[in-house]
Amino acid sequence: MQQSIKIVRLLSRDCRTPYLKMASAVGITPHAIKTRINKMLAHGIIQNFVAIVNPAIFGYEKQCILTIRSIGKKIKEDEIMKKLNLTGDLRFYTKQLGGAALFSVLVKGGSEDKIGLMVDILRPAVAVCKLLDLQPVYTNIINSDLKIIRALIKCKNGYF
Repeated sequence: MQQSIKIVRLLSRDCRTPYLKMASAVGITPHAIKTRINKMLAHGIIQNFVAIVNPAIFGYEKQCILTIRSIGKKIKEDEIMKKLNLTGDLRFYTKQLGGAALFSVLVKGGSEDKIGLMVDILRPAVAVCKLLDLQPVYTNIINSDLKIIRALIKCKNGYF
């Protein structure tokens, strides 16, 4: 059991870690690693290997984490999403207990002023915004790489 947990931890850090490297970290053979991963996939313990794309590749500099509380019948989630898309691109949103919602909006440089306006526009709901810097990408991305990344993103319902 401990070895399976170690494998899951290694995969969660980097799902492309070679079996040989995992085997040396866990203390079993590469074939045993492969067998355990296949069993975990078959039993639904591991569902997907996900590639997480850094939004900075597309020119985003910041991520706004927005918590909106007191969403009443006056403001609908669809309306909130439309307003958020005016300031940046919606990355994800999730509903929380008590009628609150959490949104993540990707913002390009120079759009920070719009975020303050966005909080005002969302009234009467109570909006709390936290702005996070994205790690810049220090690599030469070729055009075909960007096309592949965009195709992968579209496969995930349009969200990163």
